Amino acid sequence: MSAKIKVEVSSFLGGLTSPDRVVFMEADTPDEAMVRLAARFPRLREVLLNEAGHVRGGGVALFINSRQLSMIQGGMHAKLCDGDELAVVTPISGG
Repeated sequence: MSAKIKVEVSSFLGGLTSPDRVVFMEADTPDEAMVRLAARFPRLREVLLNEAGHVRGGGVALFINSRQLSMIQGGMHAKLCDGDELAVVTPISGG
């Protein structure tokens, strides 16, 4: 049975999910959540997924319960639990 999670999309990407910046869904892993998010909001697909339908590296930063996904064991295949919050944020740089 998949975990019931909350996904919050950054305001920069919010225009692609308008009017929903917060979505509730079921997913076992962050990878599965991104694929489901792209299916629900087709305009997000090219930001989140590559041509083969796999999560694109570097396009967005993901956080589970405020912890950066790259710091979590298992990364995109980490096991999600009921109540987890997944944040999808676009990296910003500049000077």
